[in-house]
Amino acid sequence: MKQQQEVILRQTQQRPLIENRGCSYEKFLIYRYPNFMGTEGPMKANKWLLDLDRTFKISSCTEEQKRFKEEFDNRFFPESMKTHKAQEFATLVQGNLTIEQYAAKFMELGRFAPHLIAIEKMQAHKFQAGLNPRIRSYVAGFRIHNFQELVNVAAIAEVE
Repeated sequence: MKQQQEVILRQTQQRPLIENRGCSYEKFLIYRYPNFMGTEGPMKANKWLLDLDRTFKISSCTEEQKRFKEEFDNRFFPESMKTHKAQEFATLVQGNLTIEQYAAKFMELGRFAPHLIAIEKMQAHKFQAGLNPRIRSYVAGFRIHNFQELVNVAAIAEVE
């Protein structure tokens, strides 16, 4: 009995050392990130990667463990795909999309062209420029430089 207590005590004392080295597999699995099979396509891969990155942050993973993200990104997003998505973002307009759909597509593709939306004012300007003319005219008078506020006002204009 005393021997078992000593073993448990040693294990308990060793746990903090293991935790400090990054996240354990068990701790990582607690967050139940979605499965990725590799056949979903680049945009689903991007969503999975963003979810994985959040999981890394929450579970205190080390930089070494996060290197997986870079390798994954390079495998499922070749440079040609990144360039194509950046061009798609550069020419993105609302068209037949709702404001919610346009904002989601804007955020999804914006990852590939961070130089076009490096600061929030640039992000708001790019989003506003792509709005349908009626909504763009409505929001232009407000001179909004905050992206989320612009999306909210554009959504209000959309239903009026």
